[in-house]
Amino acid sequence: MKFFEKNVITNSFFISNELSIFGTIEGNLSGRIEGFIKGNVKINGKVIVGETGVIEGNIKCYELVVSGVIHGDAVAHKSIVVSPTGIIHGNVSSNSIVVDPKSKVKGSIKKTIEIGPLVDVNLESNINSNRVPASIEGSRVVVNHKKGTTNNLNGFW
Repeated sequence: MKFFEKNVITNSFFISNELSIFGTIEGNLSGRIEGFIKGNVKINGKVIVGETGVIEGNIKCYELVVSGVIHGDAVAHKSIVVSPTGIIHGNVSSNSIVVDPKSKVKGSIKKTIEIGPLVDVNLESNINSNRVPASIEGSRVVVNHKKGTTNNLNGFW
C-alpha cells in the first residue's frame, strides 16, 4: 500500500513515559507518544507527541501534534501543529503548519502542495523557467516563499 493512500485508522497506540524504544516504528494507526524513541517513526495516521515524549529520529506521518521534543525532521501529509511546549530540532514540512509563538523550531519550514489529477501538465516547465517560485520533489510541488514577496499560482492548477 502506498503511504497515505488511504487514511482509514481502526487501531491506536500509546507509548508511556515509562517506556523507551530503540529502533524504527512503522504502522497504519494513530497514537500518542509520551515515552522515548531513538529511531525513525513512520505512521500512516495521526501522531501526538505529548509533553513528556521525545523522538531522536525523523518522523513521517499523516498528521502531527508536537507538545514534546523531536530531534529530527518532521514530515506530515495533512498538518503539523507545534504547541507552546513543543520543540523541533530539524526541518518541518507539511500541507498545513501551525507553530505557536512560545514553541521552539530550529530548522527550515516548508509548506508543501500535493499534485492532484487536475495539475496543468506544463507546471514542470513553468517551474523550470522560474515562472513559478517552486520545485518538484517526487510527486509534490514545494512552493518557495520569500519574505516580502507574493506568489501568483493562478492558472497553474
